[in-house]
Amino acid sequence: MTGLRRLGDWLLRLPENRVAGWALVAINLGGAVYGFNWYKEQLLQSSPILWPVIPDSPLAALYFGLFLLTLKLGWRVRLLAAVAFVSMVKYGLWTVLVFSQYWWAHGVNGFEEVHLTLSHLSMAVEAAIFLRYYYPGLGAGLAAGLWFALDDYLDYFHEAHARLPDPAFLPGVALMAYGLTAVALAAYFGLGGRATRADRNWRCARSL
Repeated sequence: MTGLRRLGDWLLRLPENRVAGWALVAINLGGAVYGFNWYKEQLLQSSPILWPVIPDSPLAALYFGLFLLTLKLGWRVRLLAAVAFVSMVKYGLWTVLVFSQYWWAHGVNGFEEVHLTLSHLSMAVEAAIFLRYYYPGLGAGLAAGLWFALDDYLDYFHEAHARLPDPAFLPGVALMAYGLTAVALAAYFGLGGRATRADRNWRCARSL
């Protein structure tokens, strides 16, 4: 139990760990590359106009990796940070719920599904941890919310969503996506609101 408590404390203080910060930059950018390759076939079969909204999870990892890199460089790109936080929470949880629904109906079907589920869960957790330290603000959060409302519309009215393990789940998945946009924004304003009260200049004394 003590070991788990220490691990939890270490994770919660991850934004203060400079070495881990560089590792997370590499992990997120590497995950983005892996994800874009995973979406390669769908992208090639889709209109280039829709490419900015098709590979949602790889884009989330890319945004977050770039956000971490801007911290390393001493920049504060608030809109990038807001989009990164919201997308990591939303699409991290989206993948977990989609595969959980599929497993409930059909059972676990291979290592890749488990790997994708755990890695996407870690995306949501990672974003929540960093959001306790860095809050881009109200305006950036509202702009991110508008972007993801448009993303949801294009995903489910113009078939730009990720291919599902079972297409029969599409109506429920569409409703879930809209709900997760609201959940991710609630997490953004809830966790971020605490961060800004503790540090109104969006700085951490021992940050990345």
